[in-house]
Amino acid sequence: MHNISTIYSSLYAEAKRLDFHKSITSYAFLSFTIISTLSNNYTSYIFFSLSIISRILIHYQRFQIKRKLDNAHYVQKISMLYDAFGSINFKFEISHFKGSINSWIEKWLIKNESKSSSEYCNFETNNSEKKLILMIQENSFFNFHLYLSAYRRSLINVILFSVPIILLLFVLAPLIFSEVQNESVLIFKLLLVFISAIQLWDEVEKAFIWRISATKMLEIDNQINALDDIATDSLLFVFAKYNMIKISTPPISENLYKKKKERLNEGWLSRQNAM
Repeated sequence: MHNISTIYSSLYAEAKRLDFHKSITSYAFLSFTIISTLSNNYTSYIFFSLSIISRILIHYQRFQIKRKLDNAHYVQKISMLYDAFGSINFKFEISHFKGSINSWIEKWLIKNESKSSSEYCNFETNNSEKKLILMIQENSFFNFHLYLSAYRRSLINVILFSVPIILLLFVLAPLIFSEVQNESVLIFKLLLVFISAIQLWDEVEKAFIWRISATKMLEIDNQINALDDIATDSLLFVFAKYNMIKISTPPISENLYKKKKERLNEGWLSRQNAM
């Protein structure tokens, strides 16, 4: 039977897989938009249709990713509470999550079960509250660096999207629109430029969410570091704050996590050894 931690990891892995597919669709959308704007007559209409379809698909993918992330974060909360306090009565919720596992997740679970036995360092404490707060701090430490790296990488995407859109708006669009005689053709070409600007804003928004979330994760790390003792109200406040940040933050890529994982593990272990 798959453990709670592994189910969380599998749901998060699927969300990242869907997010990767959304990135591909986003680049396809941008390509279709550029080709449609630069083309005329029947070719322009074909790529206009493909652009609209890909934009609709992006919105559907965003909904799917949000649903998977919500489930993943909910299971992570259960996993952290279970690891800290032992047996907690979440059997009803976990049974439904296990029952809704699809074929892709099932394959992931079979492949990664042995690798996901534990997400955390072995904390030498029998105090459940202290163990939970240390798990939150460890996650906050990792998430701060991962989100910050994701923000820096996402700026590249912003540039990739902004350059062709700026060219369309200020260089090519005036030339194209001056040659368009059909008013309906002009309208849908303007619509394409507007939709492209929306796509650019999506990328900008995602970048700054990562930046804001990284800052908040660092705040949690510092806040926990400054605690002399672990009062129940402080623990509940930090736990709620941590989960709110996680829910509102897009997933990071698997490649980024693999690249940073070993270095972050070393950094966290050096802090633990210094305590």
